[in-house]
Amino acid sequence: MILSCFMFHFQATLGFFALPTEPSNIVESLITNLIILLGAILLTSGEDGRSRAEQLLHILRQLDPYVSASAEHQRRRGCVAVHEVLVKFRNLCSGGFGASGSYPTLSLKHIDQGGPRGSSSLPSAFVLPNRDSLSLGERIMAYLPRCADTDDEVRKVAIQIIALFFNISLSLPKQKTSANDIDLESSYGALSSLEDIVSIIRRASVDQIEVFHRVVSSVCILLSKDEVNIIS
Repeated sequence: MILSCFMFHFQATLGFFALPTEPSNIVESLITNLIILLGAILLTSGEDGRSRAEQLLHILRQLDPYVSASAEHQRRRGCVAVHEVLVKFRNLCSGGFGASGSYPTLSLKHIDQGGPRGSSSLPSAFVLPNRDSLSLGERIMAYLPRCADTDDEVRKVAIQIIALFFNISLSLPKQKTSANDIDLESSYGALSSLEDIVSIIRRASVDQIEVFHRVVSSVCILLSKDEVNIIS
């Protein structure tokens, strides 16, 4: 009963992503606080990385209708929310948060892609999720179409989301059955290519078709066979 009540209010709260753009100062502040709330929910739910990975996927799936909405401002809000929640999750897995957590200044017009990559510095008591828990095949397909979006900001954030997903996944343990299916050298090369694209689109106007093709090429290398099969 309590869980059902929480889910009802949670979904109702996410409905604020559908608000009109005016009055801009009030609405943007509300959306920003809502995104911070999503980060707080992620940080305070579950006891280890695995349970928080489950919560991450739950939050992201609840955001899917806004990521793919017909209204551009809803897609922008949805993509920014996904990116910010992923940043919190990456920092969590890399030991970037203290016990109570801390939040960087967040703006819908500024997205920080920086951050650590590599092995975790968390205490041994913290259990990292494995790569499979991210449902990469499903999640990448939710954001890949947005890399060819009609809205410039949506395209940029979507590419950052995909790069961030693989940045996280390459630092997590892999199932023994799929470990041999991932060529780390090729994967890091493809991730580097994705991060180069992110850097380029921030500072220059580039051919959208070429960028999308480069993103797809990198994704094809970064996904394992099992993850591709899930998409199929």
